This record gives sequence, C-alpha cells and structure tokens, in this order.
Amino acid sequence: MKNLMIIGTGGFAREVLWLVQEMNKANEAAVQVVGFIGPEGKGRLNGFPILGDDSWAFQRIDRKVWFVVALGDPKLRRTLAESYLEQGFRAMHLVHPSVHLAEDVQLGAGAILCAGVALTTQITVGDFAIINLNATVGHDSVIGAYATLHPGVNVSGDVIIEENAELGSGAVVLPGLRIGAGAVLGAGAVATKDLEQGKRYIGLPAQEINS
Repeated sequence: MKNLMIIGTGGFAREVLWLVQEMNKANEAAVQVVGFIGPEGKGRLNGFPILGDDSWAFQRIDRKVWFVVALGDPKLRRTLAESYLEQGFRAMHLVHPSVHLAEDVQLGAGAILCAGVALTTQITVGDFAIINLNATVGHDSVIGAYATLHPGVNVSGDVIIEENAELGSGAVVLPGLRIGAGAVLGAGAVATKDLEQGKRYIGLPAQEINS
C-alpha cells in the first residue's frame, strides 16, 4: 500500500481523487489517499481532510508519502512539483483504468492520464504532464514535461509538444508539428503549422493573438 497526498484543492484535485479510487476498484493499484494539501490549510474535501499548506507538509509529512500535483496551470504545477522534489518527496504517476495505452508508452514521474485517454505506440509523456479526459495522442509523439492537454484534445502522430505547453479543450494538432515550450493553443483551435514558444493561438486554423 502506497500513501498519496494530492497537492491542490480545486475541481481537478477532486477528479484526481476519483481517479485513484477507480484505480483501486479495478485492483490496478493499492493507493491510500491521506488527504489534500492547499492554502486553506484545513477543512475537508469529498470526505478527505485538507491536511495543511505546503509549509506544513514540508515540516510534518513523512517522506515515504508520495505526491501528485493536481493543478491545471503548467507553471504553477512546475513550481510546486520542484519544491516537493527538493524536499525529498517522490512523485507518483496515475493512469485511469479506462485509458488505452500501448505497452511501449513511456510515462514520466507525476504524469496523470485521465479517463478515456488513448495513447498509441512509441509515445513519451514527460514528468508531471496532464492528459485530461478523452484526449488522444498518436504514434511517435512526445508530450513534454508539465504540458497540459485539456479534455478532448486530439494530437496526431509525430507531434512534439514541448514543456509547459497548454492545449485547450477540443484543440487539434495536425501530424508532424511542434508546439513550442509554454505555447497555448485555445479551446477548439486547430494547429496546422508549428507554434512558437510562449505564444498564444486561437481559431481554425490557429492564429497568434496578443497576450
């Protein structure tokens, strides 16, 4: 049995709790959620305690307890993940039982694959990446560390999504493209060409917008 704390107290944190519960029901894991960590520092969430804030966790939580960062924002997720790793905690990756996953897919520490996700072959998912509900990723693609694919994203084959990139719900990336580090592709947008690092894009085809 592994003990797990969930970093975050928002809606996605509650979805991650459900994901772990589904894993346990399917006998794919033996994970005990000990509670949530968030700025509120106290209270309960879906029947589980909010144990304390980050400072409290660093002082009070045993380093044998694993962690996962349940926050959609890539930059904030990176900041928190790096803080917990520096404190000696270990990150757990989570895969919902309904995920379709080829045996050769490589998953990084702290990565989260939500219900209905499909990843085919020769795919790499970086540390602390999130692939949310019903998203799909095609062959030979790379999902960089801390990248976020929101629900219903479709990534074609031979795509490289660099670290901290964020793809909005229902966004589409055509084959062979590169999404630059920190780039944002808006909900429902279709990338038909490479997206530059740190830029924001919307529309069909996706066009750069001023931040």
